[in-house]
Amino acid sequence: DNRIDSLYLSALYNPRAWLEVARKLRLAAEKIDIFQLKDLNAAILNYDKVKIAHGEKFHEHWDLFPIRQFLMGRAFENLIKGVIITQGISVTNEKGEVVDWFRHHDIDRLLVRLDTSKFTLTEQEQRLLRSFKPFVKWSGSYPVPSKSADYPRQVSLSENENRKQMKLWDRLVDSIENASAESTLRDVRNRQEPT
Repeated sequence: DNRIDSLYLSALYNPRAWLEVARKLRLAAEKIDIFQLKDLNAAILNYDKVKIAHGEKFHEHWDLFPIRQFLMGRAFENLIKGVIITQGISVTNEKGEVVDWFRHHDIDRLLVRLDTSKFTLTEQEQRLLRSFKPFVKWSGSYPVPSKSADYPRQVSLSENENRKQMKLWDRLVDSIENASAESTLRDVRNRQEPT
């Protein structure tokens, strides 16, 4: 039905919808709260001391790290998709279906679609986004990957790495919010212009 198609496309091309889902995923990730232990790398090196100080809570948080990273990876994916939408890049084909590169969870396929004249990511920021790939692909959902070569995985995140994630988070959110505000202002002006 045309009404459903119209609502669907309105939601698909609404950058704030992508931002809202990203925020919900981040909120869920924060419920895991692995940073009560400050630096999980140091905690792992001093496992016995930390285990005594924090009891079972340490092991619970450590085991949930891949889930936290899965949620944050999906949150960042939604932010990147929101930025792509703000850039006016079409994400549907002639039939109105979502294009393959946008439908999947491959950050590399999304990053190459960003209009770098409107939003650029440093190499460090791109590496940070790519660091979520194993969590989104398998580690946050399954006990093992489909190939043994993909098995080694990160098991912790330092506070410094977390700060870098949050700095990038803020840049992406600002980009979406600023573009959304400009779009809203443009819409208001267009409605006010006499025909």
